[in-house]
Amino acid sequence: NDITIKGVNVRYTLINLIGLHKAISNDFNISLKTRIDLKSILRNQITNLSFYESVGDIGLLLWATSLISPDDLNIIIPKINFSNILNKFNDARSENTKELSWLLIGILMASTFNKTFKSSISNLPNKLYKVIRNNYGGNGVFKHSANESLNGKLRSNSGYFADQVYSIYAFVLFSKLMKNEEALLIAEATAQKICELQGNSGEWMWHYSVKTGDVICKY
Repeated sequence: NDITIKGVNVRYTLINLIGLHKAISNDFNISLKTRIDLKSILRNQITNLSFYESVGDIGLLLWATSLISPDDLNIIIPKINFSNILNKFNDARSENTKELSWLLIGILMASTFNKTFKSSISNLPNKLYKVIRNNYGGNGVFKHSANESLNGKLRSNSGYFADQVYSIYAFVLFSKLMKNEEALLIAEATAQKICELQGNSGEWMWHYSVKTGDVICKY
C-alpha cells in the first residue's frame, strides 16, 4: 500500500500492450488472463497522439493498434503527415536505428491490416529501409544512429542490443512483405552475430562495435 507510481512513459506503455496482447493470444503456448483493458489503454494513446514527440513511439502505436484494434488505424491515419514524418521528429532526423525500426515495423504491420493505410504511405517503407540499411556496419552490427553531433559521432561507431534486435525484426518483416532478399540476409547476419556473442548462460550483450563486431560492454 506504500508503493507510489511516478512518471508516465509512452513507449513502455505501448511495448507492454504489444507483449500482453501476444501473451493473451496464446502465441507462446501459455495461458495468461488479465483484467487489463488493452483497447481502452490503446485508445487513450490514440487520443493523445498530438503529444507524441518521437517517430519511434508512433511506430509502436501503429504496431500495437495493428495487433489489438486494427479498425482504429482509420483514426490514426488522418492525424499523421506521413509524407513529412522523417523530417518532423528528432529521432528520425538523427536516423536512430531503434526508433526507425519501430516505425518500419509499425508501418508494415498497419499496411497488412489496413489497405487504406497502405495506399496512403506511398514509398515510405522503402525510404525507411534505405536509411536503416545505411546504419548497418557490415560486421553483423547496426550502429545506434547517423547523428553528426559530437555525441552522435561517438555513438555512430557502436550499437546497442535494442538497435540489433528491432532492426532484425524490421528487416525480416520487410523482406517478407516487400520480397527483398538483401534485408533477410542482413537480418540473418545480425541475428547470428548477437547469438554468437551471447554469454555462457545465454545472456545478451549490451553494446557492440560496428567496426569489429565485438562486444564493447556486456551491460
